[in-house]
Amino acid sequence: RSPSVTNLRHHAMILSDFERLVLSRLDGTRTVEGVLQSLLDDVAEGRMNLEAHGTPVASPETSRELLSNALNSALFHFASQALLVDELGGVQGRE
Repeated sequence: RSPSVTNLRHHAMILSDFERLVLSRLDGTRTVEGVLQSLLDDVAEGRMNLEAHGTPVASPETSRELLSNALNSALFHFASQALLVDELGGVQGRE
């Protein structure tokens, strides 16, 4: 897979593995909480490893906090780079 996607302004954007994973789940069927829960499920079921400062995270509370922060950061990045469309079909992050 290419780390590059094209935004709604027709510009190529390079995404991290985590951002690509999040973007693939933004299909309109999940709320932000639903996306977060799917990421937490990936960690709990061993499909994704979560580390803090090089140490595996074992606590569900810490996992939720870290993934919530990372998800919010990714969503902000997507909106600012015109990778999201609002529920009325408008482009988020329009210049």
